Parts: sequence; C-alpha cells; structure tokens
Amino acid sequence: YRVEIDGIISAVEKSSGIDSRMLLKYIVSAGSSLLEVGVESRLREALSRKLEQAAKQLSNGSSGTDIAIRTISMKDQKLLAVKAGTLNVRAGPSAESELITQLLAGEQLGAFHLHNGWYLVRMSDGYCGWVRSSGVLGVNRRNLEDYSRKVNKMVVSNIAPVYSEPDSRSSRVEELVAGTRIASDNTGDKRFLRVNFLSGGTGFIPARDTLDIRADLPSPENVLRRAAAFMGVPYLWGGTTSRGFDCSGLVRRVFDMEGVVLPRDSDLQAEAVLGIDPAEAIDNRPGSLLFFGETGTINHVAISAGGGNFLHCRGMVRIDSFELPDAPFSRKDVRKAGLVLTGESPPKRRQGGSDLLF
Repeated sequence: YRVEIDGIISAVEKSSGIDSRMLLKYIVSAGSSLLEVGVESRLREALSRKLEQAAKQLSNGSSGTDIAIRTISMKDQKLLAVKAGTLNVRAGPSAESELITQLLAGEQLGAFHLHNGWYLVRMSDGYCGWVRSSGVLGVNRRNLEDYSRKVNKMVVSNIAPVYSEPDSRSSRVEELVAGTRIASDNTGDKRFLRVNFLSGGTGFIPARDTLDIRADLPSPENVLRRAAAFMGVPYLWGGTTSRGFDCSGLVRRVFDMEGVVLPRDSDLQAEAVLGIDPAEAIDNRPGSLLFFGETGTINHVAISAGGGNFLHCRGMVRIDSFELPDAPFSRKDVRKAGLVLTGESPPKRRQGGSDLLF
C-alpha cells in the first residue's frame, strides 16, 4: 500500500507543480494495521480527498489497514545542526534508502518528524530528506548565530584529521572533508589550530589543511584549481564530499568552496546560470558550466576548462576533452551552457558559517 499511496502523492505533486525534492512528506508504519501519512499543508487540501478514498478502500479490504493523515506544520520545526564530519541525507528513514545528498559539520537543517531514530528534515537549500538523529544536535538560533560569527577557516585538504592534542601522534577524534567551515583558535604551535565544534567539543587540526575564509569574488582560475584538487575522487551517487561525488555534487562543492551557492542537482543548476552559447563556453569560457542530457532533460554537468576540455565526475573526478576520439561526450551532446561568474552581477554569496534560512 505504500507504493499506491506514494503514487497518489506523486501525482498530486505533479499536478500542483510542486518539486518533490522540496516537499516534506512521509509514509510510515504507525502500528500493525495503521499507516501514517504526513504532508505539508500546501498539498493537504489537494491530497486529502484522494488519500481518504484510499483509506476507505484499505480499511474496508481484507487487510484492515487504516491511513492516518497528518499535516506537517512549519511552526513545529526543530532547529538542528550537523555534529561533525559528514552526514548522509537519505530518501527514507533507513540506511538502505537512496542517498540523495550529504551535509558537512556545522551545517543546519530543520526537523519536522522523528521516526525510529531518523529525522525528516528540510535543508537550507529547500531539499528534504531523512538523517540519523545521532548525527545531529538540537540548537537554537542564537547559538547558531554566535557560532557563525566565529567561523574563520575552511578545510581545503580532501581529508583533514582532527586530533585530541596538537600532536599527530595523538588519537584522531574526527575527520573533516574539503569545504567544511570551522571556528578555530591559535594554539601557540603554528602547525595546529584548535577546532571548536558547535557541539562544544574541541580538537586540533593541522593548519596546512585549512585556509582563511575570503570575501573576494571567485575567479574561473580558482574554480578550476578547486576542481582539479579533487581529481581521482570516486563517483558516489548522492555524494557531495571529497570522499565521493556525483556530477552535480562536485560542481556544487567546488563553487561552495568559492563562496557561491548553487542548487544541488544539475537540472536546477542549469536554471540558475546565465545561459550562453555552448561553443563559446566550451572553447573560451573556462569556469562556465556545461549541461548534458536527452532532449528536454538535464542529467549531467561539467565545468569547462576552455579549449575543448572539461572537468567532471564520471566514474571519478577527471578531465576530458571533446577533441579525443574516446571522449565520453561530443560537442553536440551539450544541451545548455551557462555562466556562474559573470563579473557583472555577483552570484549569491555563501556566508562564513551556515546560512540561517529557517
């Protein structure tokens, strides 16, 4: 019955013009003969009649299954933050469910439902999914704002160890990935910085693995340098970290490290850029984005390196050229190209700490 109900919800989403990635919803077992369905109020009115019909059919059937419909209220959200390291966000409340994205230490999210140790959450970019409750901690807005003001460094190494003492021979208490923003203090030892986690814990990170967070506008050269630093990182569906990327996860992380906010998926990234001629992007606009896909769809994205070359994640983060006979794509496969860095209209800037959007 979950499949049937999920199909009803998907049909109403589509008819209402709602992107399912941005909608809070759940279907969970609330008892041996009860399914609980939760949806946002903006979908409730259009959905309730169809779900009530389905509930009657199920309750009158031999299964004796009832459906309880609950409205997910925005006022009931609980503010959370990622404790440390990397947090997986999944499509359902299960470790076997599809990985849809990943969050880094200190990033924030709003929780709306708790089920068997999993929170249904909305992230700062609007995407919704499920995270383990053990990977987050409850925070208040004042604490987040205070922490955000103290964030002063960004991890730039693909994997950066955090030690219990300012000594690489001490035990590791955490590993941080590229792009993680941290609040740090000097230790008197130029080799290490003290990391102050939002949870209240501390550790020591090699200073060489971090850089100051800058406010200057990014350049195509820096974008390509960031992307090249991830060469060889393996492909991971739903991955957005230097442990594993999917194509749009790589693009998002590269630009995030340059302080530019992009959507999570390639189709939405294609909508966010300033469209230009694909041939111009391929040959003369390094740092621009190239989008691939079937007619009417976008399902892959790459960063132009100019001169017919491009960086992307396909099997692993790699550089390819349209000019080589074994290239995975040809020039005619580029469905759209666009500029993120126009030099005229500055892109949306990421704050030093987590964006406070809730």
